[in-house]
Amino acid sequence: MTPSKFDNVYFQNLPKGLGVLKSDHGLHNDPRTRPFVEQFAADENKFLQAFGQAMQKLSLLGVKTGMGGEIRRRCDQSSHVKVCGVIANSINESLV
Repeated sequence: MTPSKFDNVYFQNLPKGLGVLKSDHGLHNDPRTRPFVEQFAADENKFLQAFGQAMQKLSLLGVKTGMGGEIRRRCDQSSHVKVCGVIANSINESLV
C-alpha cells in the first residue's frame, strides 16, 4: 500500500486478495469489471486519466440542497423523508 501517494497500487493488490471490502474482491472476481482492474493495475496513467474523467462527470451533477436534498442513513436506500429546508440550509451555511 502507498497511503501517502495516489496511485494504482490498489488495483495491483486486488488479484493478490488484498482488498479490504467484499466489493473490492468483487471487482477482480467479476468478469465484467476484471478487465478494468487489469488495465488500471498495468497502467497507472490510464487509471489516473479515467479517475479524472469520472471526477469531472461527478462535479457536473450538482449538490441538492434545501427541500431538494435528503439525508440518508444508508446511501443505497432513499429515506423517503425530505429534510426540512431550514435544517438543510443551516447545514450548508455552516460549511461555507
